[in-house]
Amino acid sequence: LEKAPKANGCITAEHLMSITRLCCGRIIPLLVLILAVFFEWLRTYPSAFGIIFATVSPLLEGRLPPLIIGHGKTKGTPEVPKDMKPLSRPDNELFAPLPGGYQMPLSGIGMCCRYSAYDDVLVRRTVLWYLLQGGRHIDTAHVYRNHRAVGLGIQDAIDRGVPREEIFVVTKIFPPYYGYQSALDV
Repeated sequence: LEKAPKANGCITAEHLMSITRLCCGRIIPLLVLILAVFFEWLRTYPSAFGIIFATVSPLLEGRLPPLIIGHGKTKGTPEVPKDMKPLSRPDNELFAPLPGGYQMPLSGIGMCCRYSAYDDVLVRRTVLWYLLQGGRHIDTAHVYRNHRAVGLGIQDAIDRGVPREEIFVVTKIFPPYYGYQSALDV
């Protein structure tokens, strides 16, 4: 554009047409192709939304995600002391009745939407701290990509004396995986 002849100091109609042809003929189709490939990958890859979620969420908080720097390298939940024993459950705890006579605590901890929710080491510690402090309701989802770490934290708490029958885990699956076999496969 620097060498473009100008009419009264303005870019000519010919140059605007050249820019328009370049954008419409080359750049926009390339962007559409890239987006189409990206969204097809998202549709076919079981954890693609989770990877994006677990990458973008820490970045929005100004931190590098564990997918880039590695698990256990993010600052956050401290280690649980080895000699820490389970505390009693909260007084006046509220419950929701479930079929079969079970009572699920209404108050719980969500394992999403903060940078530490995607670092397996911090998730495991967070779950252990929570259960040892008397909490018993954990909310997670397949898209958070932290089910394994949640499970390890639960096992650590059980090993320290938290009764398994008191722990409730609520999880969600992404719509493409609705159905019994699909849910088992992811």
